[in-house]
Amino acid sequence: MSSDRDLNRPKVAIIPHAGIALSHVLRGIALQRLLHDRFDTLLALPTKAKAFLTSHFRDLRCEWVSWPFGHNDALDSSFGATITQLRGTASQLEKIFAAFSPDFAIGLPGFHSSFLCEMLGVRHIAVLHGPWLLPEYRLERPSRDEKAVLDAWERSIEITDTATRLIAFAMGHRYCGYRQWLEEQRAVIAQEFAINYW
Repeated sequence: MSSDRDLNRPKVAIIPHAGIALSHVLRGIALQRLLHDRFDTLLALPTKAKAFLTSHFRDLRCEWVSWPFGHNDALDSSFGATITQLRGTASQLEKIFAAFSPDFAIGLPGFHSSFLCEMLGVRHIAVLHGPWLLPEYRLERPSRDEKAVLDAWERSIEITDTATRLIAFAMGHRYCGYRQWLEEQRAVIAQEFAINYW
């Protein structure tokens, strides 16, 4: 098990989601370094980031999991393939959690990992990487570019909601939409963007 272990400290598993830019993965690495002195930490990183991370973070200790999620490429896979991948990811995390026994998990941003942790009986905290992930977030006079980004985000949430409802149903769970998820989840909204990853 690749972790930073101390039996006297709380144990936290950090589960970054991986999109095209890998920014969640970098935030996960920064978060592990931030928590290092107070927690026994384990990074569960997506295999899609392996080439980048082994090139730029050669000494990084982590567990690798197949991670089929990413809002950037959500429509690239069929629902059947996503469900099959989800079951595989859940099985991998179950083995990692059985060996590590985390007191809780932190997902970045935590939308999909919250469902997996619920399935596995592990407490979960979602770290949303900015206030624009809230439906109530509005700019008073958005520029054309800002409006385009926020409009794309709303469309992404609508697509994610539809897909997640179908996937949750197929997995025997219930999902009632992003707004209700925000109300029910333990979530932190990060405000600090001056992060040193190196």
